[in-house]
Amino acid sequence: MRYLISTPVSSIARASDDRYIVTISRADKVRERALMDEFGRISDVGYYNLSGRKDEYFEAEIDAKTKHIIDKNGTELFRCLDSRDKVYRFRDGIAVYQGFKADRRYFVTTSGEILGGEFKNVCGFANGLGVVVLENGSYVMVDKNMQIASPEFEFLYPFYNKDYTIAKIDDRFVVINSDFQIVSTGIKNENGEISPYGFIFGIDENGIMFHQEAEGDGPAWSYVDVFGNRLGGLHNLIHPFVEGVARVQDPEGTSYVNMQGEYITKDHFINCSDFSEGYAVVGKQKQNVETGITDPDVEQVFAFMKKDGTFLELDYGYLKKNPERSRIWVPYAADFSDGIGSVIINGNTIHGVTKDGKVLKGKGRLGLFHEGMATYAVSAKKWSYVDEKFEPFKEEFDSVSPFYNGYGIVSNDKKYDCTRKTGIKLSAVSECVAKIDANPYNVLRLPESFYFDEELVSKLLEVALDSAKRLGNERFISSVSHISDVLAENVANAKKIFD
Repeated sequence: MRYLISTPVSSIARASDDRYIVTISRADKVRERALMDEFGRISDVGYYNLSGRKDEYFEAEIDAKTKHIIDKNGTELFRCLDSRDKVYRFRDGIAVYQGFKADRRYFVTTSGEILGGEFKNVCGFANGLGVVVLENGSYVMVDKNMQIASPEFEFLYPFYNKDYTIAKIDDRFVVINSDFQIVSTGIKNENGEISPYGFIFGIDENGIMFHQEAEGDGPAWSYVDVFGNRLGGLHNLIHPFVEGVARVQDPEGTSYVNMQGEYITKDHFINCSDFSEGYAVVGKQKQNVETGITDPDVEQVFAFMKKDGTFLELDYGYLKKNPERSRIWVPYAADFSDGIGSVIINGNTIHGVTKDGKVLKGKGRLGLFHEGMATYAVSAKKWSYVDEKFEPFKEEFDSVSPFYNGYGIVSNDKKYDCTRKTGIKLSAVSECVAKIDANPYNVLRLPESFYFDEELVSKLLEVALDSAKRLGNERFISSVSHISDVLAENVANAKKIFD
């Protein structure tokens, strides 16, 4: 096992919640990618290339021709036949495997077992059933044993919604339930008459379908429930629901509808975001002050809109000297994250804003808050972090990333590391972990600065316990409760010093 403290790396990239991909700096200048965990332990195996897939697995290329699928611990799950083969998302332990040379698709398990070879093609797997194409061109559902579990259809979607999916019968789209019974055959009008579905682009987890009435420009999209009831009217374009609200594009601009298809506001906007923590950022053209007419040559202004269609009123001292300025519309706004949004009131400084409208201190090029920290520009070439109280981080860096899983990725002079909010570097953590991996009792010999980071101390105790189990150190395991008390006392003493 390699450790960050003793392994020069030329880049670090977040790959999943608790894994990073690092590029190893080698004397022969050959690029080597490897996995690193949240404790700075780097896998012994290096790869020509490495990429993650949503915490599920990693595609690891040994060279330009050989691709392995590995888990987050670096364990090989299986080897692809060709580096150009594709493995799609695993659902229920099964993914679609697309062979480049075979020019067809199979199912593959996380252990590399190929399934569905007896069928003409496979389409997807979800909620215990997969869709395959028979030699006669019909579509059917199969279980994990590849046994046919449904009637034949002209076309079929997997059960991405566990209760309903879309099929095609007699060249017409229909909705079927998990018993493969037809639920609806078209859209109902106010008189109960049914017109055939156009094209259905899927059913979300709420049982709402994305339906295209007809091809061409203009309003042709609508939300429809699985029983054929249109939810609201037609739109130029529709988007998925986020926090129970969806963006829709109309000829007048962008607006929002609830899950019944009803507009939450009569207004239409430009440059809008999805809802985040109860608010969406909406934009409009700033009106000419003299004429009151919207002028396309005048810059845009932005506001935070609530789900009831009202706006967040901002409370800031700048209004005292400029009472004519709007309390709602500002030159710039960015989504809420960790309870804090971002606005520009005047000039270039980006301020934080709370959900009750209080405008906080500002920083240059302030980023979104993640885990209580946000990036900001100290100068044209230097970056750092600020916490939710807008207290700045002590160090400055050439580059920074948002905080995830307790760390932000930083670099200075092309040397990469990760930092905790307390300023403790991952390289220093990895040095302690290397000693703990060799002897779990070394958890009692942590640097004093570590005790100011209670979460880190708790994690390192878990590392020590895992090390003791691996080494068969029964003495440590039996005394881990006492060791925990000692560490807790050290943390308490550190808190007293801090206070």
